[in-house]
Amino acid sequence: MERPVGSGKLVVWASTLDAYWTNLPLQPVFLPFMHQLGKHVGRYADPRTSFTAGEVLDLSRHGELTAPFLKGHAADSVTELVLQAPSGARERVTATGPNHLIALHEQGFYELRGQDTPVGSGRPLAVNLDPSETDLAHVDPQDIVVAVTSGDGQQQLGSDFNAATPQDQERRQKLWWYLLLGALLLMAVETTISNRLSRATN
Repeated sequence: MERPVGSGKLVVWASTLDAYWTNLPLQPVFLPFMHQLGKHVGRYADPRTSFTAGEVLDLSRHGELTAPFLKGHAADSVTELVLQAPSGARERVTATGPNHLIALHEQGFYELRGQDTPVGSGRPLAVNLDPSETDLAHVDPQDIVVAVTSGDGQQQLGSDFNAATPQDQERRQKLWWYLLLGALLLMAVETTISNRLSRATN
């Protein structure tokens, strides 16, 4: 059972941690479970080398970022830190409390430092663009049709396509031949005119 108490959490384990009531300590999952439970209660997060633009940084879960500027004191909501964005904008933050959540809107290098830390001597935070925007995986054409048409338009499109006879489909395909022939003629005319103009200028 878990219950929030103030800024912390209270977890009650309604059993024993030995084999007196349960055989869970004898199972292979017991040690990973205890590790994850400790991380959850302590709000621990693994150190990260970079973040993503648009992500929210929780300083209370990244003590490795704030510890060098707390001068050996425990993290609290009193000690103010400075977070400088790549654009130069500065924001006062704290390791815990109401100002420990930070929205990383810009891409580039943020700098986290203490009040007396010189500029450039703080902790850099790399923020990258969302890699999903550069995903070149194949997209289903049906997903594109659904995205650009409304429900009625999609239904009308499907009904028209299904109602088309083989003769209609053949007639539509023949249209492409005429368009291709027209494009070739246009290219020939353009080439002829450009040759005559070039000879006239020479």
